[in-house]
Amino acid sequence: MFEVAALRDKIREMEGTKVVPRLPVHAALSPLIGGGLVPGGVYSISPSVSLALGLAVESVRESGWCAAIGFPHLGIEAVAGAGISLERFVSIPTPKEHWATVVGAVCDGFRVVLARSPHGLSPTSAARVTALAHRTGAVLVVLGDWPGATARIEVTSIVNHGVGDGHGVLSARDIHLRSSVRGVVKNGTLPWPLDREIETPVRRLRVVS
Repeated sequence: MFEVAALRDKIREMEGTKVVPRLPVHAALSPLIGGGLVPGGVYSISPSVSLALGLAVESVRESGWCAAIGFPHLGIEAVAGAGISLERFVSIPTPKEHWATVVGAVCDGFRVVLARSPHGLSPTSAARVTALAHRTGAVLVVLGDWPGATARIEVTSIVNHGVGDGHGVLSARDIHLRSSVRGVVKNGTLPWPLDREIETPVRRLRVVS
């Protein structure tokens, strides 16, 4: 009996310290959030649909489903352009007053859930949704502030390429970001389209003779 009890305690110790693998994200976002998305985590971001899609695309590229809740103007062209398969993408554009219920239900079965936080959401409803995401392992990406978020990411500025002084065609964007994870603040840049490489400026050294 002593050996069985010791073995049980050892198993509990091992289960308590096991590491849950993070879900992959775009290479530009990985260093901002600790290497990937935490299953069951909630990520609060500034209102940028491009950033939301950028967070989701790698986690659902090969498998898994993605849902978008509260985005009535989100076009399928933008979703497909980000690299998310439309065959595994579901949109619920206007959940209205049932937002918390819908998000909680969708978390059970979807790998990544994108949701626009409604005005006036009670702390109780937010806590219930957070608990459901944690229990199901779904990653919840919320556009707007969220209490106790796993990480917060905000857009600090956007640099457009291809547009001149009132003319030209928008060809690309550099989305400058700032993240905060457990009080640690980092900065980065997300390219758009996501498959575009950001050119790193060449530093020229001044040689003094």
